Amino acid sequence: MIAEAENPKAYVTYNLTALGALPSAGERYMTERAKLETFAARYAQAWCSHNPESVAAFFAENGSLKVNNNAPAVRRAAVAEIADLKGTK
Repeated sequence: MIAEAENPKAYVTYNLTALGALPSAGERYMTERAKLETFAARYAQAWCSHNPESVAAFFAENGSLKVNNNAPAVRRAAVAEIADLKGTK
C-alpha cells in the first residue's frame, strides 16, 4: 500500500506482510499445502471406504477419471462404477 504524505511528492510504502496484514509467501504456501494435503487425505479415505459414491463426490457431474490403461469414466455415475471395486481381487 502506498500512502500519500503531507508533501504530495513524498510517498511512504508500507509492507503489509511485515505489518501482519497479509500472509507471507511462506504462510500462503503452507496454507495451500495444508489444503492440498487435507484434500488428498480425504480422497484417499474415500477410496479406502469402499463406498463408490464417496469417491464420485469428489468429481464434477461431468468429470472424468482414467485408471491405468482403461478407458476414462466420464460423468460422476461412471466414476462411481470404476470406484466400485467389489468383486475385484
